[in-house]
Amino acid sequence: MSNYFPGRYAFDCLLAVAFIAIYSVSAWLDYRAKRTGGLIRFFLVTGLMTVCVFVPIISIIGDGDADLAKHLFMVPVCYNLTFILFVSDVLNKRLWLANDSEETTDDA
Repeated sequence: MSNYFPGRYAFDCLLAVAFIAIYSVSAWLDYRAKRTGGLIRFFLVTGLMTVCVFVPIISIIGDGDADLAKHLFMVPVCYNLTFILFVSDVLNKRLWLANDSEETTDDA
C-alpha cells in the first residue's frame, strides 16, 4: 500500500472519514429497514478507523519516537482489513444493499 497511498497522517485521517461516511450510509439504510448487518459493519469499520487515527497520536505522546514502528503495526493491519471488507461488500453488492427485501437463492 505504500506504493499507492501517500505517507501523510492527513491522508490517513481523510481515508478514515471516507470509510466511516460510506458505511454510515449503509448503516442508516439498514437501520430504516430494521436489519442489523449494516449496523454491525459500520461499528466494525468505525472501530478499525478509530485505531488508525488515534494510535499514532497516543504512541507519540506515550513513548515518543523510540518504538514508533512497533506501535504503528496495527494501523496498516486495520486499513487492510477495512479495504478487504469494502471490496467484499462491493463485489457481493452488500454495500448499500442492492437487494432490499429479496433473499437471493441458488437454483442449482
